[in-house]
Amino acid sequence: MNFGKLWVAVCLCSIFALPAFAGVSVSSPSGGTTAGSPVHFVASATSSCSKGVSAMGIYTAPGQLVYTVNGSKMDYNLAMSNGTYNVVVQEWDNCGGSTTAPLTLTVSGSSG
Repeated sequence: MNFGKLWVAVCLCSIFALPAFAGVSVSSPSGGTTAGSPVHFVASATSSCSKGVSAMGIYTAPGQLVYTVNGSKMDYNLAMSNGTYNVVVQEWDNCGGSTTAPLTLTVSGSSG
């Protein structure tokens, strides 16, 4: 018996048997950075809900939802005034749940 192949098969089965991770992943902008306006937001979301992610949104301040998109992927250029923001990117799933990803962002000038 080839134990190398058996080990790979066991490892792959273990990876795919793990529960799905639910959350929001923001790939742009990075938290703690300075960006010019418009700020390019790129994010994706997953949910443990069997019905998937319904929508995603960007809050630039508590209670200030400035952008939403249907589905689990976001790619949007958001015009923002100069200043420091505690941004929250949130996903809502089709089972009534949601998760967030907070980040601090400073906007200064224009990105061209």
